Amino acid sequence: MSNLSDEDLTAIQDIHEKWILAEKQGKSIDVLQYCTEDVRWMVPNSSILEGKKAASSLLNDTSSDIIDISLGEVEISGCGNIAYKICEYKTQFKLKSSEAIEEVSGTHLWILHKQENQQWKVALVTWQFSAPE
Repeated sequence: MSNLSDEDLTAIQDIHEKWILAEKQGKSIDVLQYCTEDVRWMVPNSSILEGKKAASSLLNDTSSDIIDISLGEVEISGCGNIAYKICEYKTQFKLKSSEAIEEVSGTHLWILHKQENQQWKVALVTWQFSAPE
């Protein structure tokens, strides 16, 4: 049960849509504008990255190009100044070292914090991969 206002839900959905669009356009680094300064990225099978500078090294990785991202239903919930967003994803990409198109799917999770200026920012990003079919 979410206690977020319609305005808050719309603001978070807007961030989600802009984030995915930036990734599809190959501008992943642009997503940092939607993050807190001390954002944490919990990358599967890796160390936690803390802060925008640490996350920029991940986002500047140019070893692959995103071909497409398709999304399942977006779930947003929260209370007060804390919210979360969960969404299933399927990403098609091509490694620059190969011509083959690869695909991964799974679920991603954001935890968001409403700032003093009333804007929502992503404070934690993590995802998991679905087991191969």
